[in-house]
Amino acid sequence: MLSLSNVFAQSTYGDIKHLINQAQYQEALDLTEARLAVNVADIKLQFMKGVILTHLDRYRDAEHIFVRLTTAHPKWPEPFNNLAVIYAAEGKYKAAEKALKSAVNTHPSYAVVHKNLGDIYAEMAHRAYNQALALEASHNIAKEKLTLLNALITVPPEMESIHPAPQPDAIMSTVKHETELVKDSIEQVVDAIKQWADVWSAQDVDRYLASYAPAFIPPNQWSRSEWKTERNQRIRQPRFIKVAVSDIKINAHGKDYAEIEFTQAFESDTYNDKVRKEIFMRKVADKWLITQERTR
Repeated sequence: MLSLSNVFAQSTYGDIKHLINQAQYQEALDLTEARLAVNVADIKLQFMKGVILTHLDRYRDAEHIFVRLTTAHPKWPEPFNNLAVIYAAEGKYKAAEKALKSAVNTHPSYAVVHKNLGDIYAEMAHRAYNQALALEASHNIAKEKLTLLNALITVPPEMESIHPAPQPDAIMSTVKHETELVKDSIEQVVDAIKQWADVWSAQDVDRYLASYAPAFIPPNQWSRSEWKTERNQRIRQPRFIKVAVSDIKINAHGKDYAEIEFTQAFESDTYNDKVRKEIFMRKVADKWLITQERTR
């Protein structure tokens, strides 16, 4: 049987969520602060206040709340997720990426977190690509991205138990499904990396260039056209090329994003080297393509 205080608390949460859903953020904040004045230790109210402040563009105040929650409850993904939303809205994409990775570590199958992480990678690639082309992102583009990220803020129904407790069979089924998807993704990434090395060794320029996503960021602030010309010359000019990859390490972010590190041994009739490489890949139309590439 629910106590009177529990019934009152649930009613309060529902009222606040209703105000948030109606975009009545100041009214929601007033109610939340009034309830916190009675029970300052209420974690759900603290979380909701952070959400409301984010909607009101009071990022600094919201950030303080979510940082405090991530410190006190490091196994909860929601505060990390919403902290990342704030960082992204402020253009702090590396900090957002770090917060979302923390959320993934606490809950690897959390779909919203993976979606946000994908949006962060896409935005980072977009901005870097514009910089490489010496373009300035318009105010309208920045505003559109900001709205998209803010729309991903969620208010979980129960902070004490962030996710409903499913039956054991449902848990095992979900875990098995997610594990199989990630396992398949890792195998596909390994195959894509090896194929990339093989077509490079075969000096097949067209297939080599096709290994890179449209959003790939060329080095040295080159345009994509300049980068293609440079790669065409470098690949066709030697009499032979041999590229071998080894010690591949993959950090998969769901089914569609992956960070890959490996050792690359390059040999040709004019040049030899061995380097540690880092590549970011994204699944595009069922193909794993390179979005970023750098030598460490």
